[in-house]
Amino acid sequence: MTSLTGARQATNWRHPSRRGRRVASISSSPFAFIIAIAAVVVVAMAMAAAVAVVAAGAAPIFVESFEPPANPRSASSTSSSSWSSSSSLSSRSRTFVAIAAARRRSMSTVLRLSDDGGAGRTSASGEKPTIATGDTVFCKRSLPSLGIHENSSYEVTSIYVQYFDDETQRITRMPLGCLDDANVVASRRFGVGKNALYVTLYSPKYHAGGKGVGDVVVSPEEVGLTSVRDELVNATWLAVPGFFWVYVALSFYSTYHDKTGGSLADAFWGR
Repeated sequence: MTSLTGARQATNWRHPSRRGRRVASISSSPFAFIIAIAAVVVVAMAMAAAVAVVAAGAAPIFVESFEPPANPRSASSTSSSSWSSSSSLSSRSRTFVAIAAARRRSMSTVLRLSDDGGAGRTSASGEKPTIATGDTVFCKRSLPSLGIHENSSYEVTSIYVQYFDDETQRITRMPLGCLDDANVVASRRFGVGKNALYVTLYSPKYHAGGKGVGDVVVSPEEVGLTSVRDELVNATWLAVPGFFWVYVALSFYSTYHDKTGGSLADAFWGR
């Protein structure tokens, strides 16, 4: 009789009855509840991340803008005379930089203007630029009339500063290598006049005529320019909390499985 009772106890230990399963599920219910909460939090974080990526509209303002006497967007729609004189404008801008450097010899930084398509380009401060000519950027604001749509990618074909020169009484356009150089130009001029920073964007999906013809002129703040690097960094930071809660859920499931031998569905439903 004693041996039979011991065998039954051993059998019940290996294969618990309905009552034993109920006790095990009750004892493990906190794990199931925590796992369920973690799963809900992960889903909520994923939805919040998606909404944040779509709705985010950070628009960095680089320089003080003003309404220029001439329409800067006329370069993309009128005749090509303004663009055909780019060589003379470039030489004029380089002369301006040379004169500014001669007047302010104490300033050690020199504005670097290169036409290498953005490869190996650095800003005037010597740091890697945020957005340079030839880079792919995203627009966080829409301008349907110019073919600019939210969260769409575009290529930066040119960057320039436009201002009214008091000495020549003309509107001067200075091409730049990156957006960071605009701040250096403003500091060199010591606030004489006001600078307006513009970029030309192109997308084969929204602009007809090819690159150099269908480009549109916009300011960085009105379209909310962001670089690909900034988008990746923001997405990574948004994903970190989600990875943490996934790790917590897997840890609780591992503990639940080691104690009860149940599956993930059993842990979720508290069985």
